[in-house]
Amino acid sequence: MASRPLGHTDITARSQASEPEAKPVSTSGVPDASNFQKLYYTPEEVVGRWRGRIDAATLRNWRSLRVGPPYHRFGRAVLYRLDLLEKWEEKNLVSTLTEREREKV
Repeated sequence: MASRPLGHTDITARSQASEPEAKPVSTSGVPDASNFQKLYYTPEEVVGRWRGRIDAATLRNWRSLRVGPPYHRFGRAVLYRLDLLEKWEEKNLVSTLTEREREKV
């Protein structure tokens, strides 16, 4: 039986240690997107979010007029960041009268 050098640790003993397990990362070095909430929407996804009530052409027209929700342009790609989209939606919320306000009118 061969003797081990001083300070040598068996590989199996190391693997059984209570170290936290590493999380898988994609080969590009970017964390797996399925683990995160969607941060960016394409114009088509924004149309889907609004249930088709606004057209992709309307979004394109709004971008040319500098109106509508803020967006990012990465080369040719146009993406809408979720938090800015939600903020724009909130800003454009139309309030209606409450029952008490209706009684006063």
